[in-house]
Amino acid sequence: MNRTLKVDLNRASKEQLLSIPGIGEEQAAAIIDYRKTHGRFRRVEEIAVEEIALATTLPGVTIGDLLDRVEV
Repeated sequence: MNRTLKVDLNRASKEQLLSIPGIGEEQAAAIIDYRKTHGRFRRVEEIAVEEIALATTLPGVTIGDLLDRVEV
């Protein structure tokens, strides 16, 4: 069985966030900044909030793609 390990949005370091396809420096920083400002993510769908979604606008990468790679 080939299972993709999910990255925990509440614990992930910048390097761990960068391991997610579609997450670059700006997106990782936006996730970490959001965590510092708003506290823990309660649901993975929170990654779609404006601050992060705006930073995560890469060609061919959707928020849905990211949701498949993260957990809380």
